[in-house]
This record gives sequence, C-alpha cells and structure tokens, in this order.
Amino acid sequence: MLSRRHIRIKVLQALYTSTRQGELGGAVLEKNLTSSIERIEELYGYELKLLDELRKACAHFMELAQNRKLAANVERNPNRKMLENRFLLFIEENDAFASLCRSRGINWTEERDIIRSLFLQIKEDELYKEYLSNGESSWEDDKRFIRRLYDAHVVHNEDFHQIYEDKNLHWADDLDAAQMMVEKTLRKAGPEAQKKKRLLVKLYKDAEDRAFGPDLLHKTLKSMDDSLKRISAKARNWEMDRIAVLDVLLMQMALAEFQFFPTVPLKVSMNEYIELSKGYSTPKSAMFVNGVMDKVLLDLKKEGKIKKIGRGLLDH
Repeated sequence: MLSRRHIRIKVLQALYTSTRQGELGGAVLEKNLTSSIERIEELYGYELKLLDELRKACAHFMELAQNRKLAANVERNPNRKMLENRFLLFIEENDAFASLCRSRGINWTEERDIIRSLFLQIKEDELYKEYLSNGESSWEDDKRFIRRLYDAHVVHNEDFHQIYEDKNLHWADDLDAAQMMVEKTLRKAGPEAQKKKRLLVKLYKDAEDRAFGPDLLHKTLKSMDDSLKRISAKARNWEMDRIAVLDVLLMQMALAEFQFFPTVPLKVSMNEYIELSKGYSTPKSAMFVNGVMDKVLLDLKKEGKIKKIGRGLLDH
C-alpha cells in the first residue's frame, strides 16, 4: 500500500503539471491525481505479471529441452521445482489478479523475448541452482527464492525500467512504491492467504489515506494566494520568480498541511517536505525550504492558525 509520502509526491506532480499546462480546475486536477495514483496498482500488476511470465519462460525452455533428442538426462527429466513454486502458482491461479490484468490490459506479450532472455540469465545464477537442489519443499522456501530472484534480477533491471518509463513517464517515480507492494505481497502470501484467495495488497491503508491526496490538493489550491504572500514575505532576499517552482509548490503544500490537517504532527509535515525538496528540487532547496517554513510557521502559531488534535499534538 502507498505511504503518505508517495501520496504527497503524486499531489506535487499534479500541481507541477498544472503550472506547466496552465491553470486547471480543481475537479480536473483531482481526476488526474486519482488516475495517476490508481495507475500505481497497474504497475504493481505488471511486476507480479513479470514473475508469472518468468515461470512461463521456464516451462517454455523445459518443453524445448524435452523435445530435443540429444538432450541430457537431466533435461529429459527436468527439475520442475520452479514450475511448482507455490507463490508463482498463487499468482497464476488467483482470480482477483486475473481480473486486474484484464481490466488494466496488463500483459508482457510484446516483451516475451526479453523475459525469456532474463530467465536464461536466472537459470545460470547460483541462487536458482541452489533452489533446485536444496531438497526443501515449503511455502517459506518458495517465497525465499522468489524474493531473492526478484531482488537480484527484477528490482534494478534497467531494461524493464525503460519499458515502464515508455508506458508512463511518472512510473520511474512510482516503481519503488509498486515494488514495496510486491514485497508485502510476498510477506503475506502463504497457505492461509491462498485458502482465502487473498493475493493482492490494497493500494490504500484506509479511507483516511484514500482521502488524503485529494484533500491536500484542494486545500493547497484554496490557500495558494495566502501561502504565496507568506512565502514571499519571508524570502525577502529572493525574487519570487527566481525561486524554483517546485520549492514554492512544496512550501505551499506544507503550509496547507500545517493548517488544515489537524491529525498530522507539525514535525512530520516539516520533515516530509524537507525530504521531498532534497529529492525533487535543487541541491540547496532543503535549507531554503526549511528556513522559510520555520519563519512562516512562527507567524501561523502567533495568529492561532495551527490547531492540532489527537496524533497531531505530538511534538506540537
């Protein structure tokens, strides 16, 4: 499931896109935001489908070997352990996953040769040979192998990263979130999950997280004029048109979160936006954003505009 940080990133992307394409209405931006977030589930589906396709590549080469008259004995009577891997079969047989693939058009048909080439690399890897020969037969052994295979051959695979980027420019930023969902799927998988047919993890933790993105978007948009004035007043040594657009958007989001999200602690919000500025803006952005937000936050407190409740009172 998505972290709040990743939801913030998607809101930032939506706001940045609006500055580049001209002013868009809140309803249009929310629709685009929701679509962008929901497509992370599609990316998650592609990652799971890739594992399923690797199993099919194994079956393909095994069938070729069995049909060769000169095949070695080990090939005529091949080790079927990967074909019978419990986690891969769980993916193959899960109705909810099949439905996700149909509804989102998830398939690797055009990249089948790339996947078969990847399997041939895996086949030569010691982790694959060890898995086939270790004599174990359990859910944990099967999951451990898939986790090692996934980490070694899929997570950092530049070929597939490029394929994803060709499908969706934002997926380069979303891949970490999708891969975390795959890891959680592996952790939760087992006999009980299989019995209940529960393979897929949810995109959102709860209804509050589902609402967080649209709420943050709308509250940032609504308070933009006020937040821009406050930022401008505290960045006196800078002309506003010289400040990075992403810095301004991050600070506007932060100020909206300070004021209109009573259950989110100030320290959490502050740290999140400083971290985002490190990853998405200029090298000096974190210090600049931190300094301006500190000054604006003091004013907001003096004006009584910071009202926190529940978890939001932590570090307040």
